[in-house]
Amino acid sequence: MIPVPAFLAQTAIASLEEDPSIEKMSTRDRLAKSILITGNTCRELELEVYTSSNTFCKMFTGPALRWEALGLLFTWAALALLNSPADDSLAAKLIAAHEANKAGGVSTMVYCSNLCISLCKEYAPASEVLLWLLHESLTLTLQFYGDCSHQAWQRLSDLATEVLDPTIVKLGARIPFIFTQTRRKIIASAYWIDKSLASLHGQVPRITCLPQDFETPLDIDDDELLLKGFDLLHPHSSDWNQSGYTCPATYIRARYILGAFRDELFQLSLIASTADRPPKLEDLSRRYRAAWLEMPNKLHYRDTNQVEAMPYMTSFPQLLLFLDYLQGEYLIYKELGGTIESTRPQLLWHCKRTLNIVISLFASPKMRAQTSPLERIRVGVLYGVPCAEYLILTLKEHSGENELKDHLPSPLELIRNISAFISSLNQEYHADDQLKLFYINTYRSLECALNDILNSKQIYTLGFSSGTSSSTISPGSEISKGNNNIGSELIDWTDDLKWTGRSHV
Repeated sequence: MIPVPAFLAQTAIASLEEDPSIEKMSTRDRLAKSILITGNTCRELELEVYTSSNTFCKMFTGPALRWEALGLLFTWAALALLNSPADDSLAAKLIAAHEANKAGGVSTMVYCSNLCISLCKEYAPASEVLLWLLHESLTLTLQFYGDCSHQAWQRLSDLATEVLDPTIVKLGARIPFIFTQTRRKIIASAYWIDKSLASLHGQVPRITCLPQDFETPLDIDDDELLLKGFDLLHPHSSDWNQSGYTCPATYIRARYILGAFRDELFQLSLIASTADRPPKLEDLSRRYRAAWLEMPNKLHYRDTNQVEAMPYMTSFPQLLLFLDYLQGEYLIYKELGGTIESTRPQLLWHCKRTLNIVISLFASPKMRAQTSPLERIRVGVLYGVPCAEYLILTLKEHSGENELKDHLPSPLELIRNISAFISSLNQEYHADDQLKLFYINTYRSLECALNDILNSKQIYTLGFSSGTSSSTISPGSEISKGNNNIGSELIDWTDDLKWTGRSHV
């Protein structure tokens, strides 16, 4: 769900490819080129309402090359390399050309991207291109360093500063319509990321308010925006499109709506009085589900209570949006569970269901064909790990009992699900031995916690004979023995791995 229109990105990249390779330049020429780029970066981009896309791209590429453009190039290259499959020939050529491995190649691109941003902070005035760069860099930072990293916090702060810059906010009436929509998409996307990190990880929100005249982006494809422009404005321009297709703006709008509820939940979590919290949380839960059901059919399966796996999902972005919604419910139930004991069973079932959906992602040939190993791992880390942690805590609380209370699933059933999830993550983690990101490895704490539960004393109470050892049912053992049944879903762990192009997570 990249906010920058694809045709603009392609035009910019094509223009940059026309520049001579810096490796062929002398030291003096390189210095002169750097001074020229810095001088270009200091100038404001003068846009008019009828500036064409091609004209705009020429303002920061070719002879007018700026550090923002080079930063975008390095950022997109790093994202492409991060999400390339292990056997990708183009990625292999790039890595070989720089005499490095995949991790080294990505690290170099990330370093160059960050260096360009540092130069932009020093020299560049507020502009559309800088806004693009900071958003794409945040996406890269979340994937490379992790959502809870210091680097992610810094980059989110940079983007929030640019989003709320009064200089760029006032330019709205003077720029082409398509760039107005692109800016709205970036602001809406940044808002969602900010509220998601705040509610899930307890970070202080960086975007405390939105520009006064902010409107949600139109639910219209970028190509149609380019062709029709102002003609698209009509009394119902704020509604969802009725054509049935989805585009990046569709999912950005939906996440923006969910983000408003995340922000409200975060504010409620700060209320000191526990007596005031439950009725407000219950009201929030009702409104949250109503907002989800009011979204167009093309975004989700309406009767979400009946969904165990994901046979209805047509695309990876659709699955991500559904998991975003489920995670919001998880956070509401978790907040309610701190004050109302009776809501805890509901949270347990919710975690089990979400974990099953995440496990299905790893097994679905359709989803594997649309995603890279890193994208699947990030789905597991972002959506599966919190649920698995809660299930493990519940198992520890009820250790020594054959059945959990309140007609909840059996401990053995939960252990099998957690074990399958850990095995899935482990399999994807080792699918690309060249790329090891430290934050991904945090899921191994789940394996340690599960092994703690599977000691001999606790296993007896879970229905195993005295001859069963913890090593017999260690994480992944059910799968290694060929028993791939997770609930009612038959999972084929040997699907061929395919990949198609763009990062979503």
